[in-house]
Amino acid sequence: MNIQNLSKEHKQYFALGGIVVITSIFAVGNFVLMPMKAKWTNARTEFEALRSNVVQARRMVKNERNIQAKLAESNNVLQRAAGEFLPDTYNPLSWATQKMYTQSRIVGVEIASVSEVGGPILLQAQTKDGHRAFGSYSVRVITECSFEQLKALVHAMEESNPYLSITGLTVDSRQNKPDEHSINMVIEWPICLNTIAIEKFAEKKEVNHG
Repeated sequence: MNIQNLSKEHKQYFALGGIVVITSIFAVGNFVLMPMKAKWTNARTEFEALRSNVVQARRMVKNERNIQAKLAESNNVLQRAAGEFLPDTYNPLSWATQKMYTQSRIVGVEIASVSEVGGPILLQAQTKDGHRAFGSYSVRVITECSFEQLKALVHAMEESNPYLSITGLTVDSRQNKPDEHSINMVIEWPICLNTIAIEKFAEKKEVNHG
């Protein structure tokens, strides 16, 4: 089509049409494409944030599983320790006495007595704050033996229980038997602060002494 051959009126219509097309393109760009571009930008930003949250959530789930596995393992270790190495909360003196006599017989030492240090009163005092899962339980062991036998007894006790501690030791010589000594030891273990068990233990002691 030759624009030169068009009439003036047609030329005006043609120019007006061009303006309309340009205006339409501008309108589409500003009112359609630009908002769509902004929406796509926002959507991409939200998607990246969502993907980051998903990655973080997966990491947290994995960490939680690892923590749960470690807690389960710790709980198993604790249960084994409580059953084998920690005093019976309901009757710790009987438990401690049996352990002491067993180890003393192994090394040939005769124990004269095993008595509580503090007993249920001390255990009850340790439960007052309500936050401690474990406390300490101690007994006093009296015996007479040579220095070599004492070393063997201490070694046997420590080897038999990794949680046992000797918190006090007194060795007095005997004039009539220089090869033997009077031994006064304080042995301590961690103990589970089971409030109900400790209360029953205290009640039992009061009845026995009543």
